[in-house]
Amino acid sequence: MKLPSIPIRLKAAGLASSASLWTPNPSSRSQLSLTSFRIRGWWEIKGLAWSGRGKITRVDVSTDGGSSWTPAELQGPILSKSTVRFRHLWDWDGRETHILSRAVDETGYVQPTVQQLWEARGERTSYHHNHQRVWKVASDGAVTFGLGDLV
Repeated sequence: MKLPSIPIRLKAAGLASSASLWTPNPSSRSQLSLTSFRIRGWWEIKGLAWSGRGKITRVDVSTDGGSSWTPAELQGPILSKSTVRFRHLWDWDGRETHILSRAVDETGYVQPTVQQLWEARGERTSYHHNHQRVWKVASDGAVTFGLGDLV
C-alpha cells in the first residue's frame, strides 16, 4: 500500500524549508493545498538534513511538539557535509499536533531550538536558519509552517 506522503524539509541542521502535500496516487503527483489535509492514518514524513561539520549520524522526529523524539530512517548515501534524506512513519489520529525534526552530526552537534540558538548567539540571529522549525497540524487538518520561535 502506498502511504500518503508529506515531503518536508524540516530544518535539519541548516537546510532551507519547504513543504508540499501529495496525493496517495504516485502516478498523478497532484499537489494538494498546503493549508489543509483531511486523511487520518499513516503518513510518511520525509526530509533532508545536512551539517557543515561532517556526516549526519541521526535525525530525530517529534510529532508531539518536542516532548518525545523518535529516530528517523536515514537513506544513503550518507556523506560528509552532504544532504541526507530521512523518513519517518507517523499515524495521525486527527488531533492537533506539532511536528519537528532535529539533526545530529558526527561531532555530536545537535540542531538547536531557537531559544538555544539565541542563548548562544543572541536574539535576532536566526538568519542562519539552522534552528528547529515547527509544522502545526490542527485537528481540522489545517497545516501551518514556521512556528520555530515557539519551541
